[in-house]
Amino acid sequence: MNQLSTTVHATETHNFRISHIVQSKPNDMRRWHMHKEYELYYLVKGERYYFIDDITYHVAPGTLILVPAGEVHRTAYVRPDSSHERILLIFSEDYVRPFLQGVGLPPLSAFFSNHAIQLMPAMQNQLLSIFNDIYTELSARQPNYEIAIKLKFVEILLLISRCSSTSASVSTSLIAQSTKHTKVHEATLYIKEHCSEPLSLQSIADNIYVSRGYLSRIFNEVVGMKLTDYINIQRVNRAKWLLRNSDQSITDIAGSCGFESITYFEKIFNQTVNISPTKYRKNHLS
Repeated sequence: MNQLSTTVHATETHNFRISHIVQSKPNDMRRWHMHKEYELYYLVKGERYYFIDDITYHVAPGTLILVPAGEVHRTAYVRPDSSHERILLIFSEDYVRPFLQGVGLPPLSAFFSNHAIQLMPAMQNQLLSIFNDIYTELSARQPNYEIAIKLKFVEILLLISRCSSTSASVSTSLIAQSTKHTKVHEATLYIKEHCSEPLSLQSIADNIYVSRGYLSRIFNEVVGMKLTDYINIQRVNRAKWLLRNSDQSITDIAGSCGFESITYFEKIFNQTVNISPTKYRKNHLS
């Protein structure tokens, strides 16, 4: 990919961005983040830890990471002396949805059931070629370049679909197996299953058989956030589903999702989603 040989290079159009970074020094995403766009992360060289939703993957070259919209994620180095090279594609569902419908493909969410796919060598070359074509189209901006980009994007989705139906997809074998990552995974699963109940650092630590201090430290190291923040995000996610799919009052939803008061619920919901629960429900209904 000669066009992408610089240390940092990126180009974008409306709600569609590709970037290429060669990181010569160890690099951590210090904090978690999530966004309303979908993300494809492809590791060219090096190795990384990639936390998504509730699992940490140990990512090797040739691995494609798929991050659905609205999911917590964070990358971190595996060793403090490591470097890496990666290509990142970030895009909104609104940008590609009409095109996908036009060619008879299912919605984006159907292609993101796997979070991590280890590609076979031939597929790695194919994906790099597609990324290169997208970058070229975005840089040159010839007539109808956005149609060309969307056609290339469909090629990526077809590659993902084929990988998911063959042995090329081995996401479970990519899960980080260290004690630290395993215990954080146990904690996140427990939080998801019990987020509507009263939860504390101590109660979660007791249920996964570790000390309170140890859980606090490793959770921050792996996820990049306090455990209480993760609890609130899971409660908000449950509330979003209820706002879309039920006619419960906002007060009842707040209580059923584990929030002690409607005021605190509205505050956390606003901080997480950037709109109020009332407006979120109204936007969905409209």
